[in-house]
Amino acid sequence: MDKAKQKKTGGFSRSPLFAKVHVLFWCLFLASNCMKKPDMTEDDGPVMENNELRNSVTAAWGDFDLLQIKKNEFVAIRQTQEVQSASSTQSKNIRVIREEGLTVCDRLETSDAVAYDFLHQIKEYKDGNQSQQSTTRVHFPPLAKTDSGTAALLFPAVGGKVKPMDEGGTQLISLLHNLNAGLFWILYFMQMCEKTADYDVSCHQLNVTDEIRPAPEDVKNQPQCLGLPDCQMSLKKISFVHILNAVDETTHKMSRQKTLVAFSIAKDLPYLSHLVDYCFTGLMPVGEKGQKILVKVCNELTSFRLGDNSSLTCQTSPN
Repeated sequence: MDKAKQKKTGGFSRSPLFAKVHVLFWCLFLASNCMKKPDMTEDDGPVMENNELRNSVTAAWGDFDLLQIKKNEFVAIRQTQEVQSASSTQSKNIRVIREEGLTVCDRLETSDAVAYDFLHQIKEYKDGNQSQQSTTRVHFPPLAKTDSGTAALLFPAVGGKVKPMDEGGTQLISLLHNLNAGLFWILYFMQMCEKTADYDVSCHQLNVTDEIRPAPEDVKNQPQCLGLPDCQMSLKKISFVHILNAVDETTHKMSRQKTLVAFSIAKDLPYLSHLVDYCFTGLMPVGEKGQKILVKVCNELTSFRLGDNSSLTCQTSPN
């Protein structure tokens, strides 16, 4: 890949893949578990500094080293879409869009590297009915054991200064994206507020709170609730308002997209399950008259299993 074309912003090394996801996000509202209708007024409050969000996410997530992932870890995620009118607080049309399961089939360790073998299962729904199903084996290339672990690929630095992400880091980001892994979205959130030549963005109203939440129903049915105290998860919930000013491809005029972003992290859960939910909520134009509807797309953890590095064979289902 041509490293000269890679972008470096605000101390975080941006992968070209993030730019592609950025476009998809604003078109499709890919996202997580949100709450209220965002205030669509122009008064957004002070602009958030780039490092405010990054520091909050880093503190909540903990170690970025992927080598913590264990064999036989499993995570299940459900994506839902909710649509309601911009003038009503009553929810309408909540529907399941997609369900995913990710299992660590194997963890192959040598003296200087670790490689992973994943099973990725996807069910897609249309009009409430399952429309497609796929099962894919995904092989991670060996990840070198270093003092900083795989974090060195994702946050490369020389003499304390960040340098553009190299080919190894870009490949790792691409694999994480293909697996819809929580770490990919965490890295994406951390660079959402960085203005570039392509995107005029700003972020506002950062809010970080602690929350105790019941475990997913499937986990409650497991022996000893898989070790969760009182069968509850301890979360760090982070939200902020994101403003994007861009040229509308239809009208060719500047448009202002205001979106409420919210996600929850539980770093005491298995590594693949750290990101418990994530949501984007915003107004989307529909029809030719410029009417707007409030859309919320959420991804939420529905189950997980602990990894144990045992010799169990990889199954097509965790049950």
